[in-house]
Amino acid sequence: MISLESKAISNLRFPLMLGVVLIHCLVIEPLVARSQGLEISSVVIQLCSISLTRSCVPLFFMISGYLFFLKFGQHFKVRDYYCQLSKRTRTLLVPYLFWNLLVLGYFAFMHKFTPSLINSEFNNVYQYTWLEWLRSFWDNPGGKPICYQFWFLRDLMVVVLCSPIVYLLAKYGKYVTLGVLLVAWLLVPEPYPYQTGFTFFTMGAIFSIHRWSFAEWSRRTARYMLPVWCVLLIVNIVKIGGGEMVEPLLTLTSMPVYIAWAISVTPRNQRLTDFLGASSFFIYAFHGFPVTVLIKVVSSLFQSPGDMTWLFIYFVCFVGILMTSLLLYWALLKTFPKLTSVIMGCR
Repeated sequence: MISLESKAISNLRFPLMLGVVLIHCLVIEPLVARSQGLEISSVVIQLCSISLTRSCVPLFFMISGYLFFLKFGQHFKVRDYYCQLSKRTRTLLVPYLFWNLLVLGYFAFMHKFTPSLINSEFNNVYQYTWLEWLRSFWDNPGGKPICYQFWFLRDLMVVVLCSPIVYLLAKYGKYVTLGVLLVAWLLVPEPYPYQTGFTFFTMGAIFSIHRWSFAEWSRRTARYMLPVWCVLLIVNIVKIGGGEMVEPLLTLTSMPVYIAWAISVTPRNQRLTDFLGASSFFIYAFHGFPVTVLIKVVSSLFQSPGDMTWLFIYFVCFVGILMTSLLLYWALLKTFPKLTSVIMGCR
């Protein structure tokens, strides 16, 4: 891997995962906060949990596509496909099954002992039919697996299965393929299943197959995208949601800005940076449902919270779930290193 790409991926892993956690720390919807006169809360939460985090998941898809084809370049053969599927069984399927099973057990416990903390849209697992048990691994209520943040892994596994098609489109289509996919993604949300995954995984595949440096591209592009991105941020905050096109454009303009930042910084403590980067998948896998419970518990401590109280709840939930995830990861790594490796996809 080109050194700049390696540096970008290494420096982005943990910050992007912080963005994913922020997305799920939505203690109050910004529009709701604004309607209640909570202007500061609406601005901060809109900025931190929505506007600044728009490109986190697309960047993870792009990086996945880049790494998937990195060893093969323009010579992706049938045996390479089977080799990658075998590898992804360990890195994607095994943790996917484990964490969804764990969340099913978690729900069983919660429904029995603390049912008030369960979201009402989730049926009692003790009353599941066999079909509901199976569907909980793929499209529970809301179209996500029961471990809801794992919709990313689900979509990534589907895209990996379709990687020969991605390869052909990336190799022979180049700019045309990327242009069509991005225009469709911008103008026609979800015209086909797993659209975000296919679009940005293919973007990464194009850079990888043709040996183009996405780090150099980002460094050149960021200077033009940065002012546009800042304007879009302001629009999206002033007018919550900003219209149908603002948030997708925020995604596209922020991607080169974040990558350019990642290749420009040098961590002062490389050991800590490596630990935080290695913890990213565990944080992703663990934080989902504990953070919803934490939000309910902390919010219930206050009656009619005001602006500063909502910000306090927001900060406590974000820091609380982050620190809990890091401490649990550290403890498991020290106590059960092999098991920890397996449930993290041998990362």
